[in-house]
Amino acid sequence: EDIFDVTACYFPITFKAPPNDPHGITGEDMKEGLKKALSSTSLFCGYAIDMVIETVEQGEDSKDSTTVDGLDLVTSCIASPSVHADDLATYLPKLR
Repeated sequence: EDIFDVTACYFPITFKAPPNDPHGITGEDMKEGLKKALSSTSLFCGYAIDMVIETVEQGEDSKDSTTVDGLDLVTSCIASPSVHADDLATYLPKLR
């Protein structure tokens, strides 16, 4: 849980590269990297889903970027090869 918390504190990413950024890192690159990290293991799945539910419930617009990013994260968790059906059975009812 501690490792998840250290990583999840960056969600949602709102990074915008400065003009003329020589590194070429985009907000989408950072979002994708964080999504991969948070969905990389079944040990994070429950924490990620709980975080997304809490974040979405606090949002005012179901189409805002935080909600979209959160649902994208949940999709990645579900699709992750490290997450088994038994793991999902615990978490999917929370998404109703």
